[in-house]
Amino acid sequence: MYRLFRPLLFRLDAERAHRLTLAAARLVQPLAPWLVAPFFKEEHPALAVQCWGLTFPNPVGLAAGLDKNARLVRFWEALGFGFAEVGSVSARPSRGNPRPRLFRLPEDRALINRMGLNNDGAERVARRLRRLRHRRRWGSIWPKRTTRTFSAKRRGRLLREFPAAGPAGRLRDAEHLVPQHG
Repeated sequence: MYRLFRPLLFRLDAERAHRLTLAAARLVQPLAPWLVAPFFKEEHPALAVQCWGLTFPNPVGLAAGLDKNARLVRFWEALGFGFAEVGSVSARPSRGNPRPRLFRLPEDRALINRMGLNNDGAERVARRLRRLRHRRRWGSIWPKRTTRTFSAKRRGRLLREFPAAGPAGRLRDAEHLVPQHG
């Protein structure tokens, strides 16, 4: 499928192609369990992974940054990812860095991403994740300044709903994964 769409996407600038791809995924997402999952999703007990006291159906995950606003969590599951991180999420909505900020290096088969923290803000993303109540594991990256920007009461509410992961299960000073399970 990628071979079919790649020439079309490469005629667009990298960020426009990125937005178009995410928009297409959002259109397909309601039908993804029937249209996408049969072709991509593979589950087998031997692929399951235990980490931080959680069980993931497979070790292949989607790193933070592609779905900064938690709009495509169900789509990533249909594609067969064992987990997906959403974010990085800032306290308030942000446009990120000025354009151009996404560059292709075709000879190196690489992409330079200088998008910054373009996202809908912590409360909107948290609301979206709350509505999912989903059986798959997902997480969110909350930069340190996000949790420090809110009042103690708001910060406490967000972090109670989305507790930090890790061996100690407590907030760290660096960026931290915030998993939630349905």
